Amino acid sequence: MRKNLSYEHVNASIDQEQSPFIDYHNFALILQKHRRGLNLETDEVRLEVGGQMAIKTKSSSNATKLIETFMVAANETIAEIIQAKELPVIYRNHPLPDKENVQRFNAQAKVLGFDYQIELPKISKNDEPEESILDILSSGKTGDLGGNISFTLGAGTDFAEKMKEQIVTETKENLETKLGVPIAKGLAQLSEEDQEKFLKPFRDFLEKIENLEDKDLQKLGYLIVLRLLSRALYTAGNFGHFGLGSTSYLHFTSPIRRYPDIITHRVCKAMIAEQEINYTAEEIEELALHCTEQSEIAEKLERTIIGSGFSLLTRNPTYTENRQGMVASIAGGGIFVLLPNAIEARIALSKMTGRPTFVDEYGSMCFIGFKSVDNLAEEVTPDNWRELLEGEEEPVEIIAKLGDKIAVDFVSWDHIEGKVGAIPISFGSD
Repeated sequence: MRKNLSYEHVNASIDQEQSPFIDYHNFALILQKHRRGLNLETDEVRLEVGGQMAIKTKSSSNATKLIETFMVAANETIAEIIQAKELPVIYRNHPLPDKENVQRFNAQAKVLGFDYQIELPKISKNDEPEESILDILSSGKTGDLGGNISFTLGAGTDFAEKMKEQIVTETKENLETKLGVPIAKGLAQLSEEDQEKFLKPFRDFLEKIENLEDKDLQKLGYLIVLRLLSRALYTAGNFGHFGLGSTSYLHFTSPIRRYPDIITHRVCKAMIAEQEINYTAEEIEELALHCTEQSEIAEKLERTIIGSGFSLLTRNPTYTENRQGMVASIAGGGIFVLLPNAIEARIALSKMTGRPTFVDEYGSMCFIGFKSVDNLAEEVTPDNWRELLEGEEEPVEIIAKLGDKIAVDFVSWDHIEGKVGAIPISFGSD
C-alpha cells in the first residue's frame, strides 16, 4: 500500500506507537547506532515568502531523522554496488580535514572556553592524503551533514574551477589514465583503524557539547566544527565522505531535484536491464565537475536570497525587538553578530574604537595593540590573551572575541547583496 503522508502524520504515528511507522522508527534507531559519522544536528533556518515574509526555524523530528537515515543507507548501498561492478558514476565525496583548519578550530575552541583540542592522527606513509589536491578542496567550507546554517554570510571560493584547472594542467598529456581515479586519498583509502582515528576526535567533541545548557555556546561549537570541514563535491572517483563516515557514497534518492541522482538512476536501470552504460568515463568526469560548480553557484544564490530577505526583515519592528546576539565570526575588518532570530549583522571595527585594531590569524578575537613582536613583548594568541590582559607593563585590550554578547542597532542595508550593517549599543562577555 502506498500513501502520500506528511512528516507531522508520521511523527504522530510514531508517538502513538502505531504500526508500521513505529517499526520503521525502531529500525532507523538501530541503523543510527551503527553509524560512525558526525552528528551535526543544527536547526534549519528558512526564509518564507508569500503573503508575508517570515523567518522560520525547523528542528529535526523522529520522522525527518527516519527519512534521513534511510536515504543515507540507500545512497551508500547503491554506491557500493556500482563501485563493485566498476561502472562509471558520480560520487559525492567529502575530503578529510586538513591541518590548517584544525589549527583554526583549536584556537577558536580555546577562546570560546572549550576544554578540548583536536589532534589529527598519524597514519601510515602510504595512506597520507595528497596535500596539493586537498589544499584546493579545502578552500571552501560546508558539507552534507544535515541541518542548514544558511544565516552564515560571506563570500565563498570557486574551488570547482580551481580543481578543473589543476586536473587539466597536471594530466593534460595522460588524462586518459586518470579518469575515474580518485583525485585525492580520503576516508575510503584509509584502513579501518585509521578511519576511526580520524573520525573519533570530531565525534568526541560533538558529544561533549551535545548537552550543553548554554545553547548559544553550543551553536557556536557546531559552527566552528562546520567551518573546519571542507566542502563536499562530486567526482568520478570515490574517496569517501568524511562527515558521514562513509567509504562509498553518492546521490541517488533525489532524482527530481539533482542531476547527479538522475545519472545514478540511469546507470542503475542499465545495470538491471543488463544493457550497456551510455556514459563514458570522460563524460562522467566532466559531468562531475559541472555538477560541483553548479551546486556551488546554487548555494551562493540561496545565501544571497536569504540574506536579502533577512535584511528586508530588519526594517520590521517585529524582528528588531531582541537585538542582543553573539559574535559568531571575525573577519574582513569587522565582526559578525548572530541574533536569536538568525539574522546576522556586521559591525565594522572602526565602529568599535578609533584606535588601531588587529585580528589574530585564526579569526577568533580582535584586540588593540601592536601585532608585531618588535613593538609588543609577546604576540597575542588564543593561548596567552588572558595573561596579557592583566600585564602591568603593556596590557592588551581585547575589543571583541568569539562568543561575546553584543546588542546592536541596525544602521545600513544592502538588500541586493543581503548584508546588514550595525553599531554596538551594549557590549559584554557574560
